[in-house]
Amino acid sequence: MKKKAIVTLVLFVILSGLQGCVNVIGQWHYFTDMYYAPSIDAQQIDELSGRNGNILPPEGSVPYGTMPYPHTNLIDSAVAAKTLKMPAGLDYAAIGAQKYAIFCSPCHGIEGKADGFVKKFMPMIVPVAGDGANANGLSAEQIYHIMTVGRGTMLGYGSQIKENDRWAIAQYIKQVLQKPQAK
Repeated sequence: MKKKAIVTLVLFVILSGLQGCVNVIGQWHYFTDMYYAPSIDAQQIDELSGRNGNILPPEGSVPYGTMPYPHTNLIDSAVAAKTLKMPAGLDYAAIGAQKYAIFCSPCHGIEGKADGFVKKFMPMIVPVAGDGANANGLSAEQIYHIMTVGRGTMLGYGSQIKENDRWAIAQYIKQVLQKPQAK
């Protein structure tokens, strides 16, 4: 009797374990797309809606929390600087130092002399401070524009660095890195 109960219990456990191995395709699902979601390539046309898999936002829409930058990289930084104004009354030097160290120093170096570790791979990197720096004669607005859209081989960082942080970096470059050293 005891042996029969043990055999029954073992068979029950085995059959219960095998129940999880049943193919779920044969079962009836209310929402089949939850179980078997169709994947669509970005360029592929969806058969149900007739649209591309990559649905673009409506034309003219602006992502939440951002404003479109009014200038392109084709416009000269001096022209763009005429319409740009650094926010008044804010001291960005401390924030600028931190953000410069993160985003700019790998190429331009800690002191802005184009001696960052990327320089050995890209010798065309130019200094932003020191003797012969191209940025010495630029205003903070021009530096902001160059950071946003790029110039030469430098790509724009408008999508990677927040607007206030770009202003902070521009102010840091003008007030700290390009500050004339007392002799």
